[in-house]
Amino acid sequence: MKRLSLFVGLPGSGKSTLAHALAGRLGAEIVDIDDFKRDVVDPTALSEGIDPPDVRWQYYRRALDHILGLFENGAEHVVTDEMFHVRELRERIEAVCVQCGISVLWIEVRCTDAEVVSHLAVHPRKGHILSTEQTLRMRQEVARVFDDFPCNANRLVVSNAGSVDDAVNMAHEWVCTR
Repeated sequence: MKRLSLFVGLPGSGKSTLAHALAGRLGAEIVDIDDFKRDVVDPTALSEGIDPPDVRWQYYRRALDHILGLFENGAEHVVTDEMFHVRELRERIEAVCVQCGISVLWIEVRCTDAEVVSHLAVHPRKGHILSTEQTLRMRQEVARVFDDFPCNANRLVVSNAGSVDDAVNMAHEWVCTR
């Protein structure tokens, strides 16, 4: 069975950390959507605001095409992360995957603003598009417009307030039963 695990949540919540840890544990491919975002979005605009859905879909679609190629070449599981804050775009991603016979697993990462500030003070962001300061500002902006998941969504909510291992263990157990 082909599976796509998508980590979703506010900036700074630990999506990338958990996605990489889960991918390593599963032996899954990891795809960084920021690589595709850099090709579509003007670098000076990246920290200025939230990309409109039509721009966001451009790089989601490029990433999705890459992911579909990985599955065509034999991958069984791919893991990625992004805010995925727009319900309509999540539904579009899921529709493409379902049409291609890929099971979609959403893993929403949550933690408080205080936990993000504390974590980023100890572990500055490396390899991310946004700096620590930009992340904290963007987190507030995204929180105001984040579309909730429907109650029946194929989604796990994990807290990144405790240990990374605990969150990864929970995600791993859930993914392996799907």
